[in-house]
Amino acid sequence: MNDPESTPLSPEPVALACADGQRLQGHFFAARGEAAAAPVLISPATGVRQQFYWRFADWLAAQGHPTLVFDYRGIGLSLDGRLADSRARLVDWGRLDQAAAL
Repeated sequence: MNDPESTPLSPEPVALACADGQRLQGHFFAARGEAAAAPVLISPATGVRQQFYWRFADWLAAQGHPTLVFDYRGIGLSLDGRLADSRARLVDWGRLDQAAAL
């Protein structure tokens, strides 16, 4: 599930702004159905791109859960330039990136 256009739901692209000015890319899966359920934030595993979770996010949305999934700085759609040139740090993922997603 690497192609955003191949998911059945066609999630909405979103940009997230971190406190340090870094921009992250994510996708929002709007809840479907009549049952309103708690929102879900999927924080990818270390180095895993958000698209890996799209089928799960789509399933959650089908169960009524509005779901957001994103790429951490330096990963996938949130990578600016070459990975070798990235200044992304794991501490920033937890301190800044997750806070922006919340």
